[in-house]
Amino acid sequence: MARLARAPPCLQVLDRAARLNNLGNWLGMRFKRTGSMDDLDRAIEVADMAVAATPQGHPDRARQLSNLGTWLGSRFERTGSMNDLDRAVEVADVAVAATPQDHPDRAALLNNLGNILGRRFERTGSINDLDRALSSYKEGWRCEVAPPSRRIHLAWKAAHILTRRLNWDESSQLMEEAVRLLPTVSPRSLQNADKQHMLSDFAGLASMAAATALNAKKEAHHALELLELGRGVIAGLLLEMRTDVSDLEQQHPGLATEFMSLRDELDTPVERTILLASDEHARSLDSQAKRRLDAEKQFNKIIKKIRTQPGFQNFLRPPTADQLMAAADQAPIVVVNADSLRCDAFIVDRYHIEVLHLPNLRLEHVEASTKFLRTSEPSLAWLVLAWVWVVAACPILDSLGINQPSSDDSWPHVCWVLTGRLSQLPFHAAGLHLEGSGDTVLDRVISSYSTSVKALLHGRRHSHQELNRGALENALLIAMEKTPGQSDLRFARQEMEELCRLCPSLNLNPITPPPHREDVLAHLRSCKIFHFAGHGKTDAIEPSKNSLLLEDWEDNPLTVKPLSLLLEHVEASTKFLRTSEPSLAWLVLAWVWVVAACPILDSLGINQPSSDDSWPHVCWVLTGRLSQLPFHAAGLHLEGSGDTVLDRVISSYSTSVKALLHGRRHSHQELNRGALENALLIAMEKTPGQSDLRFARQEMEELCRLCPSLNLNPITPPPHREDVLAHLRSCKIFHFAGHGKTDAIEPSKNSLLLEDWEDNPLTVADLRDYRLQETSPFLAYLSACSTGANEVEGLAEETIHLISACQLAGFRHVVGTLWEVRDEYCVDVATVLYETLRDEGITDRAIARGLHRAVRALRGRESGNSGRRYDSDPAVIQDGTHNSVDVDDLGVVLQDGNLAALEEVLRKGRNVVKCGGNHGKRQESPLSWASYVHFGVLTEVSKGPRQGT
Repeated sequence: MARLARAPPCLQVLDRAARLNNLGNWLGMRFKRTGSMDDLDRAIEVADMAVAATPQGHPDRARQLSNLGTWLGSRFERTGSMNDLDRAVEVADVAVAATPQDHPDRAALLNNLGNILGRRFERTGSINDLDRALSSYKEGWRCEVAPPSRRIHLAWKAAHILTRRLNWDESSQLMEEAVRLLPTVSPRSLQNADKQHMLSDFAGLASMAAATALNAKKEAHHALELLELGRGVIAGLLLEMRTDVSDLEQQHPGLATEFMSLRDELDTPVERTILLASDEHARSLDSQAKRRLDAEKQFNKIIKKIRTQPGFQNFLRPPTADQLMAAADQAPIVVVNADSLRCDAFIVDRYHIEVLHLPNLRLEHVEASTKFLRTSEPSLAWLVLAWVWVVAACPILDSLGINQPSSDDSWPHVCWVLTGRLSQLPFHAAGLHLEGSGDTVLDRVISSYSTSVKALLHGRRHSHQELNRGALENALLIAMEKTPGQSDLRFARQEMEELCRLCPSLNLNPITPPPHREDVLAHLRSCKIFHFAGHGKTDAIEPSKNSLLLEDWEDNPLTVKPLSLLLEHVEASTKFLRTSEPSLAWLVLAWVWVVAACPILDSLGINQPSSDDSWPHVCWVLTGRLSQLPFHAAGLHLEGSGDTVLDRVISSYSTSVKALLHGRRHSHQELNRGALENALLIAMEKTPGQSDLRFARQEMEELCRLCPSLNLNPITPPPHREDVLAHLRSCKIFHFAGHGKTDAIEPSKNSLLLEDWEDNPLTVADLRDYRLQETSPFLAYLSACSTGANEVEGLAEETIHLISACQLAGFRHVVGTLWEVRDEYCVDVATVLYETLRDEGITDRAIARGLHRAVRALRGRESGNSGRRYDSDPAVIQDGTHNSVDVDDLGVVLQDGNLAALEEVLRKGRNVVKCGGNHGKRQESPLSWASYVHFGVLTEVSKGPRQGT
């Protein structure tokens, strides 16, 4: 490279300057890799030469000055030399001055100047430097010709400075404008993997926008609308393209036809680029990309044209406040948001949108809590549930007026929408799981989840008739007792056998194709219920590569991508949930309870366990890292407490309110009242390269036993990707029992492991891109590990996992897991859920109630608790001895939110929650019961407005 600097005399001066600039950049990059100060010194020297060789006013001079400033700043970081820092500011200032106002690069140069001024402020404390940094960021934000991603980052940085000055009005305005620009960063024409990459830099943007809006005293509905707009951008675009256009077809058939044609072109998966492609193939890919860009432009034009028509002004716009409240007409929706500025729960019912501040919930605790829940030390996991109960679940249920367990079987229903890493916390399992306590979410409400309110709205666009009253529907059942490369799940088969046993009574036809990606995908479109019992795999880097592990998962994983066509403490919490130290997981549940779940339930008026079976129902919508926290499991799981989410409400989840609304667009008729429907059943007792799941077959046998009573026809195709996909379109239920696989880099590659998973995995991407809206399948049951996990830091707001992929594909309900579950327990949970469907009908409410009962029963079994509260459910199996902690010891903790004292008190209860030995498992986990979650539509009859709101 040095020879580049010694250019022959015949070369033009500008050519020499360009070569010097390149050499300086290469030297600087080598310094970053090796840390060699000789390289850095030489980079500065060469960059100086490049600037000197470039005439004043030349277009390249500004960029070369900026590069020089960058390397000077790097040397300051290593040496602390103020001379370097002062000169870096000087050359960055000159670079900005040398750039025209309308030049696209001006924003980048202003960003560099602001960064260097910010460093000098941190060193000297000069307010003038901070003022200039703020001005640079704001000026860069106003450069409308700059790339949207650059402008958003500039607005974000400016807002951070403004929040330090408590200037909430201006910081809120900047954050709002940045969030509204976010969808332009991820256009529809891009592949979903590219969208993920583009959006990964903006994790936490929407959460901060909502927090600053509240600090600026803006209305709760306004902050919630921003949160919805900035979260789940990829899923939101897919929901928009898959929206119901029946009204448009009736009133404006020409516009509808044009819209659907463009929509279908953009909603078709993009052909993957291959290395060393032929020239002809490369030209084909270029042509495809150009067609998609053109289609994107035409699609935006047709949307604008549709909005000019009377009655269609809000076509594909974000949900309004009225629409958000409409999504909660059947059960309250709880959207929990965690940001370093503040943590809050948005409580939505059909009459109000209120905000409940959660002062004890801190972003930095969430990650630790989720780690605790994933340990093999049960006492830690129980502590996590208690923590979630105290800090979040209990206050939320109290605010809903749900302050005691249901006295009968009429449980309230709550849908949880958790943001960020909160989505990995089991709010439905939060609580103080002690004998006679009732202070748990599980004892008070039925819980469901949604990725967003938008997703709820989308799911409700199609009505659903109870399955048991109609024709026989398909239940797609996949049990992976053995998965290649994974541990055996000896109970997966038992789980599937139980489902098959129940299918006839549910008017379901169990379908058990070969557990391969294509086989499962093929059957998804024809099933009303999809149940998977097996391993799940998460990808820590790319959440769309999270997968259900079928037999072919290693080559052809069933990932998040096809299915769907508080910082340091938050991160620590989610890690604790996954660790092998159970007491840490229990601490997380206690923490979530104290700082979030309990205040939320209190604000809902749910402040004690349900005295009968009439559980309130809460839907949790969790943002960012909160999405990894089990709000449904939060609580102080101690004897006689009742202070848990599980003891107060039924919990569901949604990725967003939009997702809830979308899910309700289609009505559902009860299956058992009509014709026989198909149940696609896949059991992977043995999976190539995975441990055997010896209970997967038992799980599938149970399903087959139940199918006649469910009016279901069990279908069990070969467990291969294409076979499963082929049967999906004709099933009403898809049940998979086997291994799941997560991808730490690409979450859309998460997959269900079928027989051919190594070559042809059934991935999230497969399920997401598989459109089943026309057949409206009822249930996808993913009896595998970590089907709701998304461990990729930058994509926490995109909720890319196997559960959301099934929702986007068109399943009305999805049951899955946040982390590892024990193999033998999968049989019991699936059996209780399907028996509830048999007894109460295959309805929206029965799904949430069935899972709620199963989770409460399993909690009693795992904790070894023999008290009347936990053995009141028919499926409770006593397991172990009971040692208690006096709930009176928690009085001071609950009164003043002393989390340190809470941890000490809960550590007394380690014997209460210690798990037994290894009994054959999907994976070892201290809190299998807290891992189970429900995402889906809510249909509880509204009880009218809450009192005192």
